[in-house]
Amino acid sequence: MTHRRRFPVRPTMLGFSALALLLVPCNQSRADFDNGRAAYYRGDYVIAFDEFLPSALQGDAKSQIGLGLLLARGQGTKEDMIGSYSWFDLAQRAENEHWVVRTLARVNRDFLKNHMTREQVAQATLRSTVLLASPMSLSGPAILESAPAHYSRNRRSIPGAASLRAGNAPKATRIHTNGRADIDDGYQIQLAALQSGYQKTLQSMWSQLKHRHTFLKGLRPEFVRVDLGNLGIYDALRAGSFADAGSANATCTRLIDTNDDCFVIAK
Repeated sequence: MTHRRRFPVRPTMLGFSALALLLVPCNQSRADFDNGRAAYYRGDYVIAFDEFLPSALQGDAKSQIGLGLLLARGQGTKEDMIGSYSWFDLAQRAENEHWVVRTLARVNRDFLKNHMTREQVAQATLRSTVLLASPMSLSGPAILESAPAHYSRNRRSIPGAASLRAGNAPKATRIHTNGRADIDDGYQIQLAALQSGYQKTLQSMWSQLKHRHTFLKGLRPEFVRVDLGNLGIYDALRAGSFADAGSANATCTRLIDTNDDCFVIAK
């Protein structure tokens, strides 16, 4: 799970991103980004977050910057520097996006990096790489094959995000371990990810989460294996099937309020 702490974020620095979003040249303007930008400047931050999220999950770099800004400031959602870093990191990787967009994203990401621990940067890098591996344009995730896994009650001995090296990762590809790719379009929430070989630990995590949070009991868990390039192969715990990003994010917010980790994934 992700450890969080509050960081002093200079409003003038991150505000530059919001101002520049009005000026960035774009050949294709998405309606949800335009709606989110309008809501942001009205001060309707919750609406702005809900508008940015679906297009950000589909790879729109400007919407990703919008989410990064809202998360860094705690506007319309709970403050989350790890989440903010991950969206800026995704946006700066968008090779087909205008250079101004990529530069804004990189500057903001690097600013946050200076206020985060190495472990937090590694966790954020893992998150952005997982998101990159799960765009809506890809077929649905594969359910993990049942396999032996080493289990330890001491979570510190489990290799996880803290063992990753920070920095850019190559575009990831998903491994379909048993050929399942027929899951309906929509959204899921991701609750945890560990290096491959700890599926039983993820199953235990799911049992503990359901015990602590009754609102999770109606959700179906899925254990997904993704190849994250030079970051390694990871097993992830995901849950639910949400028709829209807003309802998935509402569930995540309830978990984050209790210091559990959660973020929205597009199927």
